[in-house]
Amino acid sequence: MNYEKGARVIALLDAKGGVVRSFGPGTYVGDEVPPADVHAMFHDYSFPNPRIDLDSGETVWGFQCWWGPEQLIKERFPDPWVWETVSVDRLKD
Repeated sequence: MNYEKGARVIALLDAKGGVVRSFGPGTYVGDEVPPADVHAMFHDYSFPNPRIDLDSGETVWGFQCWWGPEQLIKERFPDPWVWETVSVDRLKD
C-alpha cells in the first residue's frame, strides 16, 4: 500500500477477544532504514521499512505492527471493541 508521508495512522499490536491493543495514533513518516538496535538485518542491508512516529513520542516500525489510516482502523473496530493503549516498550519483552 502506498501512503503519503504525513498521513495520520494508527498502529496496532493485535486485536482479539474483543480487545484492540494499540500503540496509538501517529504519523507515517515514510520508509526508512531502522536503526541496528531495532532490527540488525534491516539496518545492515539498508532495507527500508515504514516508520510511524506516534503521538506518544515513541516510534514503531511497519514490521512491528499492523497499521493503516486512522479513520479506517477506527471503523474496523467499533463498539463493542475495547481499545487498550500499549507502549512500544512491550515489544522488547
